[in-house]
Amino acid sequence: MDTCVKNNEAVHKPLILIVDDDPDDIFFLQEMLLTLYPETEIVEAYDGLAALAIINDLQERGRIPDVVVIDINMPVMDGRELIAHLRSGNSTKELNLIVYTTSSNYFDNLICKQHNAELILKPSDMSMLEKAARIIYRMGAEKPLGVREG
Repeated sequence: MDTCVKNNEAVHKPLILIVDDDPDDIFFLQEMLLTLYPETEIVEAYDGLAALAIINDLQERGRIPDVVVIDINMPVMDGRELIAHLRSGNSTKELNLIVYTTSSNYFDNLICKQHNAELILKPSDMSMLEKAARIIYRMGAEKPLGVREG
């Protein structure tokens, strides 16, 4: 678990993986997160398969994302498949997952509930983007994987 020092106290430095096929959505969320929380480390993937490769690479280096932010509709491997894959893996089943999507589809909401993933609808204005970024950050800072209670 990476930490930084803030006010003479060690503070967890969250690692957030954003998985979205829209570079603009990644850019805006990443910029808001880094503006509010400059200590945050962000990694990005443009589809579910690339996200799995990044997670495997991080695990080989002894790291794991504190939060994985997942869009639903993506090419190659969509968010639904990624969520199911992550929840079925021994080393990834406890990851904090947030579905970050424009979809308000009933079945997507059901998938989130079935797989213990939070759902955040992509915001349409900056104040809502700020709220989404604060929720995402808190989930990683307050419930990092290495510190979670089972």
